[in-house]
Amino acid sequence: MTEIRTHRVGSLIALVSNAQDLVALRLDQPQAEKLLYRAKIGYLPFLSLLVTMNSMEEAGEKPRRIRLADQPGRFRYKKGDKVVQRDTEGYADPEWAGVIVDGSWQGDPSGGAYTEDYWIQRDQGGYYPAKELTLLKRFDSDDELRAEIREKIRTYTLPRSMPPAPSGDLAGSEAMRSPQGRRSCSACGHRIRPGEQGAIEYEYADRSVYRFHSRCNAIWLEELRQRRLAPPSRS
Repeated sequence: MTEIRTHRVGSLIALVSNAQDLVALRLDQPQAEKLLYRAKIGYLPFLSLLVTMNSMEEAGEKPRRIRLADQPGRFRYKKGDKVVQRDTEGYADPEWAGVIVDGSWQGDPSGGAYTEDYWIQRDQGGYYPAKELTLLKRFDSDDELRAEIREKIRTYTLPRSMPPAPSGDLAGSEAMRSPQGRRSCSACGHRIRPGEQGAIEYEYADRSVYRFHSRCNAIWLEELRQRRLAPPSRS
């Protein structure tokens, strides 16, 4: 019989069988509902995996499970990557910072729905499982953040120049402004808090928008100046 243990992850509880097998619990809906009800959380996220697996099996397809060590290129995160889990509002929760030690991908390799789960060694001790979309990449130093920004500039994920100033009436057409709402930083991927000091948003002629924390923006501008892809500072 499969051993079921519950592990608290922030305000959530995830079900796992062991450190090497995050998504292999093959439970029917009543079993899953009963277990997760006892854990005092909803069961829809967990059942989404079961629905995907069942629909594939009904179509004559067998869902495939792939380990991180076997095909690291299929995964968003690699073994050893430093990550932090989002809290209930989507911001990084430092109490759940850690390092990826294993991962599991399940679905149809040719395309379609899939799940991506990770096993994380927590900085404060212990381990916990997490879904891909609940994690954020962690940058503990400016050097780590700079490397991420350089890679995004290299791959054109971040722009290689400042937006030109719009002509005529600037009302509502500013190329630079404070971000509105809870949006993610284009450099680090973490959310920008409403009214955060120094945060900035750039809009380009093609209507694309990039947002930055103050720290991320400063490093991005430094990289542009160093590459001579932006006008030199006038200060």
